[in-house]
Amino acid sequence: MSTTAVQAKEQPTTSLFDYLGRKAGPALGAAVSEIAKLVNEPTSIRQVHTYTYKGPIVEYRLSFLKFIFNEPILKKIIEKDTAEYNKKFNKTK
Repeated sequence: MSTTAVQAKEQPTTSLFDYLGRKAGPALGAAVSEIAKLVNEPTSIRQVHTYTYKGPIVEYRLSFLKFIFNEPILKKIIEKDTAEYNKKFNKTK
């Protein structure tokens, strides 16, 4: 295993759900996944089983999520996704 892979593995990882504190919409999930692939970001898959979801989730390094969520294009996707989420679930910011 390369040093980079070991370093990446030692860093804390989290899912988009845990990072955002809510479900990530399809546009946001796809955007994060695409960026991760483009920059060869290591990811891991974890199986979860909750009362609302059972299946695999992707986990990203916390430092990667913090970095990309400061990018202007993702901020626009997040704003749109959040507005749709709030509308769907009748929530306000």
